[in-house]
Amino acid sequence: MAYKTITQPDAIQEAARSPRFWATLSPLLLAVSFLFALVFQGGLLPGMNAEALGSVMQVELVVLIAGAFMVIPVTAPVRPDNRVGKTLQWIVFTAFFVHFARMAWTAYGPWGTLSFAVLTWATYGGALLRRGPPERGATRWIVAALRWVVAIAAFVIAISIADLPASSSWWTSEPNILPAGVVYFGILASVEASGVFIWLEDNLFDLGMRSKTSA
Repeated sequence: MAYKTITQPDAIQEAARSPRFWATLSPLLLAVSFLFALVFQGGLLPGMNAEALGSVMQVELVVLIAGAFMVIPVTAPVRPDNRVGKTLQWIVFTAFFVHFARMAWTAYGPWGTLSFAVLTWATYGGALLRRGPPERGATRWIVAALRWVVAIAAFVIAISIADLPASSSWWTSEPNILPAGVVYFGILASVEASGVFIWLEDNLFDLGMRSKTSA
């Protein structure tokens, strides 16, 4: 009996090739880590406790502050043939990344710098992965800025729901930091998985094109 060879990638392979998949994966894994620490009370794996994950949320606060200096400039619309502009964008991104990574190192050592790098990707990966035709540069930049605003709003919501102290220096001693992490990274993962940013980019671009046509 002959069997037909399946040459088309299945749904999982297709999803794995999608930028949305990779943008969703990192915050989802972080949300699951906080959830496991909450359910198992830090007894599942070393480092999965309120103290360690509280420091992750402290570093995430630095990542949110850094977003205004790193991600928004590097996603600003620059013509593809403007190599100087593109180079300057990545120089600015790298300079601020190193600056804030050093801040994390000073506060938390190598673990802080590693956390800063991972959290930068988890928070802004969707914006950094987006590529497309040059004429969409302005809409991609607007949506990248919106990602930053949504992340800040999600963070405020999570901290408020968990009733955490206003000073982040106390978060490592607060058991409620675990549900806060679940809520925060869960929101980021859900928003990325929904494709709402891609939808907004498409519709903002179409709206801009219709405005130019009617003008």
